[in-house]
Amino acid sequence: MIDEFELPFDLRLERGETWQVLLPGGGSAGLDWQVEAGDSTVVEVDLQSIEPDPAVRPGGLTTYNIDRLLTLRAARSGTTTVSLRHIHPWETNEPPLRDHTISVVVDEVGVSPPAGDVRQVTDL
Repeated sequence: MIDEFELPFDLRLERGETWQVLLPGGGSAGLDWQVEAGDSTVVEVDLQSIEPDPAVRPGGLTTYNIDRLLTLRAARSGTTTVSLRHIHPWETNEPPLRDHTISVVVDEVGVSPPAGDVRQVTDL
């Protein structure tokens, strides 16, 4: 399970700065991440698949656990939110298994402190 305390609730970036987090995949459960910025002119979202070598289980079954690298890029000064949902994509009327919102403030260069390094969210 995702420990939602691993993800920030508030994030402050400078224009042009990027922030990344590695989101764990859902393995054979079919879970995937849906990430949306409230205002994509303030923060640009890039979600990339990180595909490891397949794990071969006894009996020859191959399984994949595809992690996602989330990159937020501060495009212009302003305030927005970024929502992260861990979902089964085919369950359109079901609530997400995980739901987290990050409030993001983007300042002009030289106004905010550094946001930090790449963090890995674990414990799924």
